[in-house]
Amino acid sequence: MSRLQAREPRSPGMVDGDHRSNIFEFFRSHTAFDLLPESGKVCLLDSSLSAFAALSIMSANQQTAVPVWNSRDDSYMGMLTVTDLVEIVLACRNSKMYSSCLEGLKAMTIEHWMCHNARPHGSPLPSIEVHPDDDLLQVLWTLVRNNCRVVPVLERDGSKKDTAMLSQCLVGQVSYFLLFRFLFYHQASELNRLEGNLTELGIGTIGPDRVVCVRSSEPVAKALEAMSKHGISGVPVVDEGGSLVGLFSDVDILCFTPDMLSMDLKSALSVAAVAGDKCAVAWGEGGTERGESAGRPVAACRTDDPLRSVVAKFSLSGSARLACTDADGRVEGIVTLTDLFKFMAGSSR
Repeated sequence: MSRLQAREPRSPGMVDGDHRSNIFEFFRSHTAFDLLPESGKVCLLDSSLSAFAALSIMSANQQTAVPVWNSRDDSYMGMLTVTDLVEIVLACRNSKMYSSCLEGLKAMTIEHWMCHNARPHGSPLPSIEVHPDDDLLQVLWTLVRNNCRVVPVLERDGSKKDTAMLSQCLVGQVSYFLLFRFLFYHQASELNRLEGNLTELGIGTIGPDRVVCVRSSEPVAKALEAMSKHGISGVPVVDEGGSLVGLFSDVDILCFTPDMLSMDLKSALSVAAVAGDKCAVAWGEGGTERGESAGRPVAACRTDDPLRSVVAKFSLSGSARLACTDADGRVEGIVTLTDLFKFMAGSSR
């Protein structure tokens, strides 16, 4: 396996150096295996499955990314992510070969998609992986330098080219979401000492003219197209007056009903939010990246909030992204866990 050399990131300037050093010492003292749940199941998709079957399986198992196995060739094809599903849904909707998006999803196989399309933004290449004994600093740099939000944890006895019996050495997967949850649980006191705010530190996408928003009255397809065009994982949803009413992300695609898909995503985002809330209630708190569950406030912060406060809001919301608003609730920016970890790692944005 090609391993990335962990190196000391550049100083982020206004973050307290001592506390940042303590956090990275913590990363060095724990491994990818420590990050994985003590119990749970590992899902594996056969490449012959349809895209609709993959969406259904990922939704039922609350998985935002799943490894794909080609049983015909006994080979690992990579990971199918919710970002893939966004692109597949749009491709099927825009294709003249199918009468509806749903028909296209049932006709297209995972293998066809992964063999004929480039990996979408945030999805790892098949060659990207980490080992169970890699320290968390190595895991972080694998995510940052390969521009992906999730990476599989593989344990191989043979060479990297020996992909046979992958199901026996696939340990799990790690993501920014799991990395943050683990870090916050064990190092909340250090995170609470971080200084500066989003504007001062340049974290996230800040500025009303830089943020891609969609209106709640617009169709779901508009949000998916915006995410695909700009290579982003989520968009703030605003009302007719421009005030924040919610967040729509690629994870929400797991809550799409067959009726929504058969209507070619013409349902308004406000209608889709109702379906998403029902889906979130069914999933509960089980480690998903959904922050806008029924009964929860919209995941948001202010651009002048202290960084430690933003970190706490990420934890409380259970979301991988926060909308940044002004005092009147108008969107001024958006910040994700990816932004936060890239900043902490000293990576250029």
